[in-house]
Amino acid sequence: DFPQIGSWTELDLSKKNDVVRLNGFVTTDSIHFDGEYFNLFEGQKLVRGNVCSTLPVSTSHFFAVGLSNKDKYKENYKNYLRKNSYLNSYEKGLSALNSAFSADTRVNVAEMMYSWIDDEIAFAMMPSFTDNLYDNTFAILKIKSIKTVVSDLEKLQNNYEKKNQGFVASSKMFIAPSGEEYTLYQLPITKIPQTIWGNLFSH
Repeated sequence: DFPQIGSWTELDLSKKNDVVRLNGFVTTDSIHFDGEYFNLFEGQKLVRGNVCSTLPVSTSHFFAVGLSNKDKYKENYKNYLRKNSYLNSYEKGLSALNSAFSADTRVNVAEMMYSWIDDEIAFAMMPSFTDNLYDNTFAILKIKSIKTVVSDLEKLQNNYEKKNQGFVASSKMFIAPSGEEYTLYQLPITKIPQTIWGNLFSH
């Protein structure tokens, strides 16, 4: 997935009881190798992520991306794709995604989802109870407003219904162990996070 992650990587392996940890850092050379993946974070400031507090202890692995400047991140991502000859296919994917959800008015799904984000996106993998290793994986967004997200999800569903006669959008209520109620919306298009944020979200 990564022609070039960075210029140099250092990892320390530590073992304690039944836990193995890899800890380290990556450096990039944005002057000579501006197509390196970790140049996406140029112009970002430290974000104190809190995705760990939302994940169950059974999480097998996750990664989180802190975004203090979403516009700069989008600009850097497009530059990375351009330098590695992926930009054309990326834009085709976004166009197909927008077309699927555009009915009466044009919808930009990527811009809509970026507008939801506060300052963190993440990928998490829980244990799978089927033969498919990736059967229990999630894209997680730290959002600004639940009300806005719900309104936008309903708009996407309604648009898809208008474009595809006979399709009925579905949603269901989920009650958490704490008693809180959440509405789960099922969108008819798969791989939306991958289309917007790339192969790190491919599952």
